[in-house]
Amino acid sequence: MLLELSNRQLVFGLRKSPHCAVLTNILPNHLDDHGNVEAYIEAKYEIARYQDGDDLFLLNIDDPLSVLLSSRIPAQVSRYSLQQSFPTADYWTDRTFLYHREERMASLEDLRLLGEHNVLNALVAVAVACQNGAATPEIQETLRSFGGLEHRLEMVGRVNGIDFINDSAGTNPHNVDVAVRSVAERKHLIIGGTREGFVSGEFHPAAREILKSNVASIWLIGDMRHNIQAEFLSQGVPAELMHMAENMGLALEKAFAMAKSGDTIILAPGCVSFGEFRDYRERGLKFKELVAQFGKEQLSP
Repeated sequence: MLLELSNRQLVFGLRKSPHCAVLTNILPNHLDDHGNVEAYIEAKYEIARYQDGDDLFLLNIDDPLSVLLSSRIPAQVSRYSLQQSFPTADYWTDRTFLYHREERMASLEDLRLLGEHNVLNALVAVAVACQNGAATPEIQETLRSFGGLEHRLEMVGRVNGIDFINDSAGTNPHNVDVAVRSVAERKHLIIGGTREGFVSGEFHPAAREILKSNVASIWLIGDMRHNIQAEFLSQGVPAELMHMAENMGLALEKAFAMAKSGDTIILAPGCVSFGEFRDYRERGLKFKELVAQFGKEQLSP
């Protein structure tokens, strides 16, 4: 059995930890649920709290907050990394292949997913599969056949040579800089929504990625649009790149009007969607519906 456990589930206390536990990272998030970063870290630690020496914990040694927990892990710890190689990391990559120690497990060309974070996810999947006895050919075939999850950097269509990517599940500021890094082409971003417990500086990493990338326009929506604009301006993002929109539909329409063939439009909200939508799923489905409508309009006589 494989389970993905959210912070909201972990906070209730498992009273039992899995034989093989994975913690991908710890980023300051959901602080409206937990009150502070320390409580959030404790919620994450719950996945390992009841392990023992016969169990396994997979640790991301690139993530400083996860590494801080390593001395408290009662299980055997196996390390993985995108930045360090064997013997420091048991699972690692040279950006061409994924490795278990010195054994080449899979080629990155097999991945059908966008973004460095999905390379990390693939590395974790390889680690879990290896630890549970999967054969290398099975691992390679699974990586080749997996097309990704809905609302997570999901390619949803191409109209007039313009690609549309739905990352509605990217509900924290860190997801914005991940989305920007994941697409090399000239791009237009739709960012914003609502965010409880907003902390100044949360969108600075996204601003720095935008400055390094070929972003043609930024469309800001929701209650957070003025906060995000201020965050970006403080980091030097040009004011002329940023535009306010009353809702996601108008932002998408205006971005589409500005885009050229070869560009990519990304819904990269970095916020939850309460107010305009019930949740990120409804927001993502509406985005896809609007993109499909653009395509139909181009086919009309």
